[in-house]
Amino acid sequence: MVFQVSLITPDRILWDGPAEEAILSTTTGTMGVLSNHAPLLTALEIGPLRLRNPNKEWSSFAIMGGFATVKENQLTLIVNQAELGTDLDKTTVEENLTKAKQALEEASNPPDLIEAQIAYRKAKARFEATLVKS
Repeated sequence: MVFQVSLITPDRILWDGPAEEAILSTTTGTMGVLSNHAPLLTALEIGPLRLRNPNKEWSSFAIMGGFATVKENQLTLIVNQAELGTDLDKTTVEENLTKAKQALEEASNPPDLIEAQIAYRKAKARFEATLVKS
C-alpha cells in the first residue's frame, strides 16, 4: 500500500508523489513510515531521507533539518534544505566529508566545535544520500 509524500524546501517541491516506505532522521532517532501510520508531528535532524516508490526503487535525499507530519496517509516534510542523492557528485561529497571530519578533530574552542559539528553532520548526510540502498 502507498501513501502520499511531499518534500518541500523554501525554494521548491523536491518530491511530491506516492511511496511505500519512508525512513527519516528525527531528533529522537531514525524512524520508518508505512501506509496507515498513526498521526505524528516530529522535528527532523540533519541526516538522510530514503523513500521507496511503488516500483520498489529507493530515492535518497540529504535533509538539513525541518519538520514532518503524518496524517491520513500523507507524509509532509518541510525542510530547511534538501538535496537528491543522485544529484550529488560522490567524489566531491567524500572529499567534503574528509575535510569536515578533520575540521571537527581540530576544533579547539566551543564556537568552532559547534560549527564543525554542524558541518560534519551536513557532510555525512550528503555522503549517506549518495549510497545506494537495495
